Amino acid sequence: MSLRPLYIILTAIALSCSLFIGVQRWRVEARNRAVGLVLDMDELRALSEGSGVGLLSLLRRFHEAGATSVAISEETLASLRDKGRIALLTRDLLRATFPQVSSDKALDKGDDLFLVTSSQEVCDKVLRLLPEKLPITPHTVYREAKSSLVIIGLPGSKELVDLIGLGVPADEVLLAREAGVEVVGRLYNYPSAKKSAINAMLRDLQAQNVKNAVFASDEIAGFKDLLEYTAESMRKYGVTYGSVEFAKQRGDTNLAEALHSRIIRVHSISAIEMTRLSPADAVERFVRAARERNVRLCYVRLFPQMKKDAVEDNREYIHSLGIGLRQGGYRLAPAHPFEEFHATPVLLALIALGVVGAALWLLDELVTLPVKWATILLLGGFVVACGGLAVAPTMFVKVIALASSCIFPSLGYCLCGIDVALHDKAGKRDGPGEGSPFGRGVICLLKCSGVTLAGAAMIVGLLADVRFMVKTDQFAGIKLSQAVPLMVASCLVVTDLLSTRGNAWRERWQTARSQVDKFLCQPVLVRFATLGIMGLMFAVLWLARTGNEPGVEVSPLELKLRSLLEHLLIARPRTKEFLIGHPAFLLAAALSMKGYRYWLVPLALLGLVGQTSMLNTFCHVHTPLTLSAFRTLNGLWLGILLGGVLYWISSRKHRNSRES
Repeated sequence: MSLRPLYIILTAIALSCSLFIGVQRWRVEARNRAVGLVLDMDELRALSEGSGVGLLSLLRRFHEAGATSVAISEETLASLRDKGRIALLTRDLLRATFPQVSSDKALDKGDDLFLVTSSQEVCDKVLRLLPEKLPITPHTVYREAKSSLVIIGLPGSKELVDLIGLGVPADEVLLAREAGVEVVGRLYNYPSAKKSAINAMLRDLQAQNVKNAVFASDEIAGFKDLLEYTAESMRKYGVTYGSVEFAKQRGDTNLAEALHSRIIRVHSISAIEMTRLSPADAVERFVRAARERNVRLCYVRLFPQMKKDAVEDNREYIHSLGIGLRQGGYRLAPAHPFEEFHATPVLLALIALGVVGAALWLLDELVTLPVKWATILLLGGFVVACGGLAVAPTMFVKVIALASSCIFPSLGYCLCGIDVALHDKAGKRDGPGEGSPFGRGVICLLKCSGVTLAGAAMIVGLLADVRFMVKTDQFAGIKLSQAVPLMVASCLVVTDLLSTRGNAWRERWQTARSQVDKFLCQPVLVRFATLGIMGLMFAVLWLARTGNEPGVEVSPLELKLRSLLEHLLIARPRTKEFLIGHPAFLLAAALSMKGYRYWLVPLALLGLVGQTSMLNTFCHVHTPLTLSAFRTLNGLWLGILLGGVLYWISSRKHRNSRES
């Protein structure tokens, strides 16, 4: 008696739950197609001054081209000084510059720095905000009614005071609104920032109806001990955090987690990179970020090297970016976060139980589990699934997702029939009515791919959470998921375990031992040693290129090929699938059915690279589900097409060698 029918039922139930969750995720992704194009106000001001075009006119022209927002940085005392709105003077310089206040007793209070301004707005800001942001109490030293001159004493060092943000300037916010664009606040952190300071900067954004904010420099406000309070204040004042990908700002991940991933993913190209890119390259990069990584806010820097007509050339650049996003199915509008989305514990438990069933199914393929042990393991898996979801749900679903990524490609290899063909030592050729080897090879590839994609669906269901969609959390164990199926298939080739299906486990064990002994006693020929070294080098390179942070850069030639495929197809297939894995798998299956033996085992193992890569596509949950599906489909049909060409070439070559 075998529990295999039960394994199949559990896997089918889990697959149904995963597909149901996948549809819900697809709907969430489809409802958020708004992408914002945000320009930097400081860059626009510099362009305005350099070109002679008014800032309001410039904003309107860029808004008409597609810009939806402008990023306005907090004012600091340093920026106000640079704009000529204030002066920061020492005691001696103040006395020399303003003799009328040199005898004022207020100068004897011990202040080291004095702020001089004729703006009542600036005066009110300094007196109101600085006490909230620093442990100091600024005070008015001198006020002249006729000239509106105000002198404020600051009991603090110039270096520290220069770093303190005084809120986004109201005049620039009004200018942006008049031009029809939204405002994104650009905030600063500084040493010793306290709760009142964080509260003040976010309260200022709410007062000016600014909904989104990004952080300047390399730190998030509140890093490191006050990030929870920063998140609480953002929720309180209705401000959404823009997380800049690849920026590696300290505190970014912690703030995103504290906000429960109610964030907007932002892509930006640094000023240094902009000098090396063409407008077309920059457009392609932004569009790819939106399409492949759920980026919803593009922080667009202007091209500084455009000297002939900087305004028109940059306007055309923004216009081209807008066209590229619209062609990708997006609309230009102020960005907003993805809605809250997660699977229920019941569905997660059913999926986890299905993965346990698939694991036992795979184990049964290898060792013929006795019913008693299979029942114990199944019940134990159910208990672990319930306990894991209750105690540490996030960690548990990531572990089960990793298990799924290892189990299903291995199970697909066992069930597709390729191993039987490879071990048909008699080299039986096709007889009448058995179908073409190529057609059967395609079926073999599709069978294996179907099982692998069932595992991919499990991962989609298990990691169904907005945290994974915006990459504040991610699938763990990419390299392990690539290596384990290849190791399992290698063991199956050496032990010939699949040829003893149905036998008792003791008999299968004895057969496997004898096959291993036979393998180890084989003489090592130079050609096989060379092949082994080449295979090891390929495996190292393959694993180095795999993962969220690959250790080997992509070659320029491959980048050009990727770009070409992106333009020709809806979604670019992965190179490891259509160019390596799928053709190799199909070729191994088809040629083995014609009785050819040479190179078939390496080809079959190489074919698993395509299977693991295909599953890995769905592990990148921040990539939209539709794109992953199209990418996989394109990889399959292109791989079959290329495999067919290689099969035809190899068949003709073999036929010609026989005739000669």
